[in-house]
Amino acid sequence: MDSQDGKIIVSRHGKKFSGQHGLNIGEGGIPRPSPASPEDKAFIYITPEGAQELREKGREVLGDTPFDSALFMTSDYIRALQSALYFTEDANLLNGREIDQRKEIGMGYDGANMNHQKIIPHYEVNQDEFVRNLYRDHFFKPQEEGLPFMGEWTRQFIKSIADGIEYLQQNRGHEQSLLAHFTHAPNIDGLAMIALECLGIDPIKEIVEVDDDYKAVRMGEMFTGNIYNLDSENPSMDLNVKEEVKGYNLSDLRRIEKDIAYKIAA
Repeated sequence: MDSQDGKIIVSRHGKKFSGQHGLNIGEGGIPRPSPASPEDKAFIYITPEGAQELREKGREVLGDTPFDSALFMTSDYIRALQSALYFTEDANLLNGREIDQRKEIGMGYDGANMNHQKIIPHYEVNQDEFVRNLYRDHFFKPQEEGLPFMGEWTRQFIKSIADGIEYLQQNRGHEQSLLAHFTHAPNIDGLAMIALECLGIDPIKEIVEVDDDYKAVRMGEMFTGNIYNLDSENPSMDLNVKEEVKGYNLSDLRRIEKDIAYKIAA
């Protein structure tokens, strides 16, 4: 029988200000800098409304469950870390938390310029089509400097979840464990597309097909679930992804990670 040993939350960050330093554009806020720039990482904060939504969701999902092992896995953007902190503000974290901030699960970590002239046309469509186009057109290693590498971003995203479960496996206590994973779109969309089987990859022809009905992950949207059997060699998790519950063993996540690595290197 499976032992339910923890909870996992995989989420896009909460609602953010449109300007820098906690102000919106039109209210004295300096316009948002170029996506993935140092200023974008450091000075675009979560709004008070976004913070309150995260607190309420945290109370709903975590309740008063005691957690004696907690890992916050976030990108190196302030709004991602803020989201994890607000979400767990009222959580019963018996031993505090460890924080693992990774540039690899943030936008543009490999030098991508999200204002590149070949990306700008994507912004002219709605958010869903924007994300679908990014994966269709920029999944494989770019031939031009400054373009995103969605395949590698997706691989790093899956890897970070597997690494988080391994951390909890190695640092398990007597109570529940918690993995709070907060990052961004379009990175989180790679996980959702894989889970919902909306992504078809042909590494030979370098063609990626994305289901036309796929809906992008919104700000504050999260996938929640449970972690099982942390005392085993191969823990597992279930995750509610857009109302569909998907189950993965740690070995499944490593297999997906390696499969993506193979396809983008082919």
